[in-house]
Amino acid sequence: HGVFLFSTGGKQLPSVRIGATAENSIFLDRVEFAVGGERQVYKTLNSDKDIYLEPTQTLRVTLYWRALNKPIGNRTVSVRIIDETGWISAQQDSTPSNGRRSTIVWEPGWYFRDVYYLTIPEGTAIGNKDLSLRLYDSTTRERVPFDLGDDLSFGQVTIHTP
Repeated sequence: HGVFLFSTGGKQLPSVRIGATAENSIFLDRVEFAVGGERQVYKTLNSDKDIYLEPTQTLRVTLYWRALNKPIGNRTVSVRIIDETGWISAQQDSTPSNGRRSTIVWEPGWYFRDVYYLTIPEGTAIGNKDLSLRLYDSTTRERVPFDLGDDLSFGQVTIHTP
């Protein structure tokens, strides 16, 4: 899905510190956001800016994980844009690194970059939505809570017309 730029002029790209732990083993350090434009060129957003998207635009969400201990099971990550009624506007579920880094093989001290793409469908209702992350057991589908709550909210996404 394109080329990744990790820093500009030696500085890390803007990100949001999360610092959430699940099962005393899976640590989400930070997250970066980028909006796709023409020819799928993604522009990284400043961490202190609101996220504005139009229908058909794609939001790239990059998660930075660290294994504190060996995870006890295979976990799936769900990144979603959802409104106050529970309607999901966009969602991507996957084991970390698009299935290439199953949590069952993680070892303490490992770091991972994990990327999700959320495309806003045509006809999506305009307004504010929540951008959140859910972790769940890949077999039973039971939620795996973080120390900060069941689901992690990354803030608001505003869907607007062009």
